Amino acid sequence: MSGMLFALAGQRRWQPDSLRHCEEVAHRDRWLAGATGYLPDDDLAAEAERTRRLINGHSDTHARGLSTFDRVTAGMALLAGRLDAAQWAARLREAALQDEVGGAPARGGAAG
Repeated sequence: MSGMLFALAGQRRWQPDSLRHCEEVAHRDRWLAGATGYLPDDDLAAEAERTRRLINGHSDTHARGLSTFDRVTAGMALLAGRLDAAQWAARLREAALQDEVGGAPARGGAAG
């Protein structure tokens, strides 16, 4: 058993060459480029940085987090240039976080 664990731990050195690692690095670099593009508006840049917490977990949870992150950042791009862009970006992020844990009301239905 310990031999199997030792062999498995030895595989860790191959991780940087894995497809998922390469995809995550590319995604992170796109996010960083987008976030620094908001730097003239420090508040919006800070909100862009905070959206990264939408990505977490493994497997399906990770895929849903990436999808949610991409939708929120696309929404943020539409908000850029507005005086209240940072406030709306924070609302988008918080709504996505609540939806992730089942706290948001169903879409299209009456709240309450």
